[in-house]
Amino acid sequence: MRPLRFAGVLGLLHGVMDTATGFAFGSMVFGAGGVDISAVGVLLIGYNTIAFGLQPVVGLFVDRYKNYRGTVRVGVLLGGVGLAWVAVQPYVGFALLAVGSALFHVAGGAMAAAMSPRKSIAPALFTAPGVVGLGLGFVAGTVHLPLMLPLVVVLAVLNATLGTPTTPKALPPLPRRFAAVVGVLALLAAVMLRSTEWTAVVNPRYTLVLVVCLAVAAGLGKIVGGYVADRAGNATTIFASLALAALSFANPNLSRLGLVLGVFFLQMSTPIILAEVVARFPKRPATASGLVLGLAILLGGIIALGTFRSALPSSDELIVLLVYVTVCTAAGLWLVRRK
Repeated sequence: MRPLRFAGVLGLLHGVMDTATGFAFGSMVFGAGGVDISAVGVLLIGYNTIAFGLQPVVGLFVDRYKNYRGTVRVGVLLGGVGLAWVAVQPYVGFALLAVGSALFHVAGGAMAAAMSPRKSIAPALFTAPGVVGLGLGFVAGTVHLPLMLPLVVVLAVLNATLGTPTTPKALPPLPRRFAAVVGVLALLAAVMLRSTEWTAVVNPRYTLVLVVCLAVAAGLGKIVGGYVADRAGNATTIFASLALAALSFANPNLSRLGLVLGVFFLQMSTPIILAEVVARFPKRPATASGLVLGLAILLGGIIALGTFRSALPSSDELIVLLVYVTVCTAAGLWLVRRK
């Protein structure tokens, strides 16, 4: 299978996996999951801790044994079984969903990055459908659409038919330097702060239509970001997108259009940073993927929940966060590229 086509298939699997997760949580929150509302917070914290926090640890083992495609398939299998178990035993079901998500994200992110070495388009194809699926799945769960069995079947079919990619020729490894390691940490800090902003902006009090619009905007932003970055350059694309996000959030009376546009521009950097970080760890792509798509996002979400739990962020707070993201990104890109 051609590299970008395979990355697209991985992205489709990503979308369905996250749709299953969103559907399970939407059903649970709005009473169809058989879980008392007091247990919702426990399940949510537990799922996020495993699904995101476990990724770098899982990545270390995956990189050691190098079976990325097999890990993707095991992750999808656990996701399908977990979704089926949610209705029977929610705690077991969400635990399986979380472990499956961790396995899938680190191995899938590593394989996607390998499909376009040091380019952002394949990581964009992989990451974009996930956030769209999460939003659509959550909305489907809240309105009690009967999607559990169809999602399990689709996951099983896609998993069984997952092809073998024609991997592009690997590029010569980049030189190892202490400055590059510090630069990667700065880029991870940028992802963490951007996750703080994303978590603060996407609020469960929004209408279902707005939730869908934000999810679709985030997915489109990732696709556009990956496409533009491979033509205009990573740094140019990131800084232009962050500036446009700041302009979108600048209105003190933030409109829905400004919110959607801000999310679109905010998410353009996701595949770019994933490609940049993985390129610095060619022998540890799953670990690098787990740091970007897992741990950094989890830490940013924790900061957001601790800071904005009682109110939505103001326009000024959103712009200040964007300034921090921009500074960390600039420092990170300068250090990883320093000769």
